Amino acid sequence: MSDRLLWVLCGGGVALMSAALLPSSMAIAPYIGAVDVPREARRMHKRPIPRCGGIALFGAFWSILAVLGQLKNSLLPLLLATALLTVLGLADDVFGLPAGGKLLAQLVAGGIVIGVPTRSMLMPWLLALLWLCLVTNAHNMIDGIDGLAGSVIAAESAGTAVLLLLGGDALGGVLSLGCLGCCLGYLPYNMHPARVFMGDEGALFLGFLIGWLSLRAYDVTGAGAIPLLLCFIPMADLTFAVVRRLLHGKNPFRADRGHLHHRLCDAGLGQRQVCLCLAALSLIAALGAIAIG
Repeated sequence: MSDRLLWVLCGGGVALMSAALLPSSMAIAPYIGAVDVPREARRMHKRPIPRCGGIALFGAFWSILAVLGQLKNSLLPLLLATALLTVLGLADDVFGLPAGGKLLAQLVAGGIVIGVPTRSMLMPWLLALLWLCLVTNAHNMIDGIDGLAGSVIAAESAGTAVLLLLGGDALGGVLSLGCLGCCLGYLPYNMHPARVFMGDEGALFLGFLIGWLSLRAYDVTGAGAIPLLLCFIPMADLTFAVVRRLLHGKNPFRADRGHLHHRLCDAGLGQRQVCLCLAALSLIAALGAIAIG
């Protein structure tokens, strides 16, 4: 199988599989309690919507990789880590989990993929672990309006795919295209007005995956700005949210209605316009990463 055919089959296969599995995840949502009922002011939707789409995205991503023979032994730690976060996110959507427990699980997932540090590599190991946790939570935060998380992650994964493929990391490029396929299969169901949300399980899965891929892009290019550019919008929103909450004497980890997407909607933009705007900025930042990579 040629490389280009593999790229098409992976990205296209994950997109089609995601689209095929999402109706099933939507159907089971009421039976497991994974429905987002808009009771808080920060919610942008007006009616109950299933929020377990991430199950379909996780299943589509890993099943297509397995079918195409790309589920290498080296990816087993990533499979285990993303499975842990997907289960954690689903449990949070259904039951609600304490922030400390979720952070601990994210630290465990990060440790699974980056391994045990040596004394000489302790600081880079800690920075990588911190990055994975921050990026994972940042992507969970931007999943606040219809289509936004999927659009932004699509732009990020496209940029990551180009960087990794140009840098000779064929497997990383294939994984990035699979991540892009998840978004392309999901967005027709999630663009405003949304019929399904990816839920915490989807945001944690894709956020962790793109964070891990951005570290892989850093390894290929050696440019420290690459991960920051690839994840520019989520990290900017996370930084803005934490600083704003601290300045107002609020808990930096308590959700509110002051994110970038909320402010743009309050300024008069529609949800589709906000998605296009922030996705375009993500794509520009990704192009910047490609330019310096």
